[in-house]
Amino acid sequence: YYEGTNNKVEFPYLITDDNTLLAHWDINQYKITFVKNNWEENYVITDDYGADVVEPEEPTKQGYIFLRWSPSVPSTMPAENKTVTAQWKKNRYTIIFDVNGWTTVSPITRDYETEIQQPETTRVGYEFSGWYDGDTLVTFPYSIPAEDKALTAQWKILKNTIGFDTDGWTIIESIVGDYNDPVTPPADPIKTGYVFKGWNPEVPSRIPAAGITVTAQWEKNTYKIIFDTDGWNKLNPIEVEFSWALSGIVLPTPTKECNSFSGWNSVLPETMPANDITLKAVWNYTCSRSSWWGGWGGGNSKTSNVDTHSAADNNR
Repeated sequence: YYEGTNNKVEFPYLITDDNTLLAHWDINQYKITFVKNNWEENYVITDDYGADVVEPEEPTKQGYIFLRWSPSVPSTMPAENKTVTAQWKKNRYTIIFDVNGWTTVSPITRDYETEIQQPETTRVGYEFSGWYDGDTLVTFPYSIPAEDKALTAQWKILKNTIGFDTDGWTIIESIVGDYNDPVTPPADPIKTGYVFKGWNPEVPSRIPAAGITVTAQWEKNTYKIIFDTDGWNKLNPIEVEFSWALSGIVLPTPTKECNSFSGWNSVLPETMPANDITLKAVWNYTCSRSSWWGGWGGGNSKTSNVDTHSAADNNR
């Protein structure tokens, strides 16, 4: 207490007259502590009661948006110490997937630190090697970082094989190459008694996205049974497919003046070979005439000379 402005009263105080003592006050100071909750040190304001309070700059926190202080910051220093805490909301970020122009993968937008699974993608003729952040392979589940990201698909080209099925005949080595490499078709295979008609499916012009086997297509060839009648009674040849059973073939009977037909010089094989067959007629001379070498006439017959080599010999 003071008498007047500057005279501080000491106690015990002796009263000698009426007097007015004036109470003098010292203003208290208080603190407002700002808890940032962002791994930084707290910010503290110390000031007199009733002093204007100036809020600090809004704090920052990786992956979060600052919302407010809770409770709200008073405009003047209250008559007590006070603590206010930063309130945060997780930010949202977008992951873009670059597939190099192949199967589209939609972007993923999630809250910071949310885990996402690996999206699937395919590319014709390639094996997927993984998603990369620059040169770094990303592992999944992948935690959303505190920024937008673009992940790029890496691919490994596939090697594939074209195999050739010739039905056990000409052996053709398989063609092995990287997807989309140019392909040179092999020479046509050969099969006895058959004509090569192509491959099924056709040999592709480039290595396909998956291994395939192409199969030779064959058509039976046709060969002839030719009849040699020594210039008489010309007979048309008979055309027969390779390997066809010949047991049902009826051979013609030719005629020749002054001769009787004795048969053909060779029997047919069981099935048609992969070549023409020539059969020669065997003739017996039957007309009567005088023999110039014996001086006597007569009706004796004379057998013509015939070539009796086999059909197999004819077809060599």
